[in-house]
Amino acid sequence: MATATGTNSAKSIILTLFISICTTPTMLIGMALIVYGIQDQNDIGVAVGLASTSLIAGAIATAIFSNIQTNKYTSVLTGAVADAVRDLNFPSANIAAFARTAKLNTAAAFKTVPGINPTVQAAAVAANKRAYLQGTRLTFLVAVAFGLVGCICALFLVSVDGNKYTNNTVEVLETEHKLKEEKKLEDSVSV
Repeated sequence: MATATGTNSAKSIILTLFISICTTPTMLIGMALIVYGIQDQNDIGVAVGLASTSLIAGAIATAIFSNIQTNKYTSVLTGAVADAVRDLNFPSANIAAFARTAKLNTAAAFKTVPGINPTVQAAAVAANKRAYLQGTRLTFLVAVAFGLVGCICALFLVSVDGNKYTNNTVEVLETEHKLKEEKKLEDSVSV
């Protein structure tokens, strides 16, 4: 996704689809497998609580990535707009206000800028997209760095005990105990 440009939307769509397909099963498998490590049914709540740490980490990552994207976009936008309208005879005194308008990116906002014409507006819209892409590019590069750190950390995880990978139930739940007791009772009554 860090290679996305304004002209290759098909590549961006395909990569987004691929990322979504890979991310969802990974998260679900981790949440489902955590219950295999419990020894007592009373620990199910703790296991589910531990599984929710990935959700907390996701919320923190979302905050980090959105701040990275917004900060980069904001820092690049004014320069991108200035570069886009430099050769279009747009008054340089209006560029700062024009950059704020370009961030809003609405027709009503563009009408408030003096000296604007359709060519200048189109250049500002294109500059806005380029600035947004630069923020997104940095966000994905940071995500790759976090992913690499995660992969390295995963190399040091211990495997789940092999005895837990059987066709037998590791822990019999309370309802299964009750069903077995009821069946024993029925068998003893019928005899």
